Amino acid sequence: MDNPGHGTASGSVIVSPFGCQLANAAGCVNGIARGAQLIPLRVHRTVSQFNTSYLSQAIHDVAEGKIVGQPRLMSIAMGGSPTLSMWKAVKAAEKNGVLIVAAAGNYVRTVVWPARFHSAIAVAAGNVRCQPWKHSSNGSAVDIMAPGESVWRATLNEQHEPINGMGKGTTFATGHVAGSAALWLSVHRHEPAFQTLAERGLLTETFRAALQTSAWRPANGTNPPGTQCNSTQWDSDYGTGILDIAALLDVPLSGMRPRGIVAREEETVPLFASLYPKGTDPERIRADYRALFPSSRSEQDGDLSHFETEILYHYTVDEEVQREVDALVSGQSRGEPADAVRQALLREDLSGRLRHTLSQ
Repeated sequence: MDNPGHGTASGSVIVSPFGCQLANAAGCVNGIARGAQLIPLRVHRTVSQFNTSYLSQAIHDVAEGKIVGQPRLMSIAMGGSPTLSMWKAVKAAEKNGVLIVAAAGNYVRTVVWPARFHSAIAVAAGNVRCQPWKHSSNGSAVDIMAPGESVWRATLNEQHEPINGMGKGTTFATGHVAGSAALWLSVHRHEPAFQTLAERGLLTETFRAALQTSAWRPANGTNPPGTQCNSTQWDSDYGTGILDIAALLDVPLSGMRPRGIVAREEETVPLFASLYPKGTDPERIRADYRALFPSSRSEQDGDLSHFETEILYHYTVDEEVQREVDALVSGQSRGEPADAVRQALLREDLSGRLRHTLSQ
């Protein structure tokens, strides 16, 4: 599960200078934001995150201005199940005007965290034919699709020599969107409205709105010049559309109308709330969560929220739990959806405390 060179590969999509940097290279790596400064933060040996303490600390350090250079943008090409510390870190970044662009995930059945938090921009991967990469995570949490298949990036061969090679995955789609975000920040950072939005914690919402306003979908006869799409159908589980950098930079900052407050998950059960579409009634989220514990009416919501991390872990790794939880969230389950979730969880290897509470 080690990923040596993963940071170099993902970073090269963001900042590599124009042209071939290696002699006799088969292909060239050209970054999106070639004038940007990249500050690597090493947090783990693998992109699969189940111990999130180092990643959460890194996000907090950037959000609180503790990193030299005080970056205002984070590109996160890793993820896993959520923790409360990760949620707090991502919320702090949004509140302090720091953008987080994160990978939706590869080879798993759902959008992973931190991409799935409403305070981050979730990126799915597509290909040159305007279609999703077949192993990209997808779902209602995805904001945008960007090139993520057959992308030239810097890497190492088996002899650990630097080469240019093609890569695939939401890592590289995330690099495209992060590079675009760097350009967007550079274009608007001196505008008076920009500082106001940053101080109000609305940069993430504003950037998301600009991304979605400028995105395009395959259509008969109206695709951007040079594109060759195999289909005119669009699956909304891969976001509003496909990244269009030029159109993104042309969207005026004054034309965006983000909501007047920082996006708020239901803070009683913030991890569970991240499963729901933005704007879902917090009372419904709380009721759905409490319904998992029918015999625990005397317990406070805060006591039951201790189980969120464990429940979301099993949601991430187990297909049955995920299917039943998604049915509960969508409201499309037959019968008693909370009971179906509870029974699916009880078939897992649970902590004694959660098993006892679910079984009461």
